[in-house]
Amino acid sequence: MNDDLRTSDTAAPTTRGAPHVARASLAFHVALGCVLLPIVSLPFVVGAALWAWRGRAGAPLWAWRLAGLALVDLLVAGALVSLWLRPSPRLAPVAGPRPVIGVRIDDAPRGVAVEPVEGGPAALAGLRPGDLVLEVDGARVERVEDLQRAIGEGPLSTRRLRVERDGASFEVAVEPTRGAATGGLRAGRRGLFVPEHETSTCVEAALPRPAPATLALLALALALALALWRHERRVGATRDERQGGATRDDRRVGATRDERHGGATREERHGAPSGARFWLPFAGVFGAAWLVSMLARAGGCALVGGHAPGTFLLTLALQGLVLALGGAWLARRGQKVGPLLPPLGHTRTFAQSLLYALGWVPRAGVLALALHGLVEHVGLLSTSDVAGRAGTALDAFADTELGFAGGALLLLAGALLGPLAEELLFRGALLPHLARTLSPWRAITASGVLFGLLHVHHGPSIAGPLVMGVVLGWARARTGSLLVPFLLHASLNAASLTMVVLLR
Repeated sequence: MNDDLRTSDTAAPTTRGAPHVARASLAFHVALGCVLLPIVSLPFVVGAALWAWRGRAGAPLWAWRLAGLALVDLLVAGALVSLWLRPSPRLAPVAGPRPVIGVRIDDAPRGVAVEPVEGGPAALAGLRPGDLVLEVDGARVERVEDLQRAIGEGPLSTRRLRVERDGASFEVAVEPTRGAATGGLRAGRRGLFVPEHETSTCVEAALPRPAPATLALLALALALALALWRHERRVGATRDERQGGATRDDRRVGATRDERHGGATREERHGAPSGARFWLPFAGVFGAAWLVSMLARAGGCALVGGHAPGTFLLTLALQGLVLALGGAWLARRGQKVGPLLPPLGHTRTFAQSLLYALGWVPRAGVLALALHGLVEHVGLLSTSDVAGRAGTALDAFADTELGFAGGALLLLAGALLGPLAEELLFRGALLPHLARTLSPWRAITASGVLFGLLHVHHGPSIAGPLVMGVVLGWARARTGSLLVPFLLHASLNAASLTMVVLLR
């Protein structure tokens, strides 16, 4: 391990340069917190960067950081202006509530299955529970996101829907309204575990149909994992060549120099899994969780006669439990690693991590939205090619009345089991494993990027998980513990779910 990289983040300054380092560090963190005023605060951020750059001899690292932050804020200001002047159709702000036709919707093997709300536009137009919407104004509808986008981002005027019922297709004219459609579901259709509509084949409906962008992100995650595996094998081969004719016992005990990892020597860490012994079980945990979740969703669908919010919530909780158990197993069989960076107290690490999350995630999100709009504008990407959900749980339940039991299940799955599983897998197992062959910051970055890429349903907002992966990895590296990253992860998830879903 490169010990110089490990200590370069907070290397002890000289006595004469200590005041300037402290002032430069304070300026950076204040500028980072100016995210709430991205354009108004730009002169301060640029001025702080120029001030630090003039005295960079006393604090070169903070001068570079402030210069980078000023550059990012300049790009963010330009992105905000471009989004305001020429928003993309998908990202354009909607004045007031979006148009709706008053239906509950779910994916189906063909089109989108709907169940009208009594008294809503769809019910008045003659749609019935179980009808399949195939087209809207001639545009094909293949997923729930397609129908949501076609209605919610379309004009507030008559829309022509091609509908299939009992094998026959026909057109229906529907007049959307703004806001949530009033009225209740038909009699007998209330309750958390009452299906929103019947499905002809629960197994087919449970299987996801990924968008092209989802497949692309999964391919990138697989390519990164394979590259890390190859690097690990190359490092191992180089060590074998250096050891030359040493016996196996010599190689296990002292042929290479001892490197400290939280107080453990290479000899003490020899039993940690490497290569295929780590990566195949790591991938197997995700495969097992996916298989269990698909079987649970199909079983719940068959049990209650269709997909229901409650069965989906239980599926998410069960998936999180499987991932958490797998992550705990991987972390237990791996090496025990203390702080990878100079240690920092738990309270201060939590406070700084929260500031970094709140400062960098919005900046990255704005840049990602602007880039997505630019790519879409020049025709390199179609809106339908994007995995359109901004978070599975948020989109799936944003318009659902969950009640106390549903809210508790949502928080259990999204704010407890989910963060626990991801911290055990990525910061408890993956990060220490990567730190065996990579410098601390490279290990943090690689594990954070892989963490972000696997959030495939976030669409353009995947920039958030990418940034959070690095922030959470930094918190783990500074404390040597999973407590701070778990608390930060759980707190942010709970706040998001509460504001966006439960208080909506």
